[in-house]
Amino acid sequence: MTGIALAYVMHKTPYVFPICGGRKISHLKENIEALEKVRLSDEEIKELEDASPLHVGFPQNFVGMALGQNTLLNSSAKYAFVEFPKPIIHGK
Repeated sequence: MTGIALAYVMHKTPYVFPICGGRKISHLKENIEALEKVRLSDEEIKELEDASPLHVGFPQNFVGMALGQNTLLNSSAKYAFVEFPKPIIHGK
């Protein structure tokens, strides 16, 4: 399960460097091996994300992620967004 979690993080964000560890040397070796070998497809990532919805809450849902859907903020200014960098590993 730890290998899947490490692979998920590496597929989602560009500037994350997981710290692998454990209570035993064998755990450390398994985690490092998982970073090298486990690859998730786009369908597997979607299945993981659909398991439980993430509600970011206030204030992120007010000014951050919801700018395109917030009528009051959209009427006050024009917003331009920069594309986020791609993750280190992308589903293959």
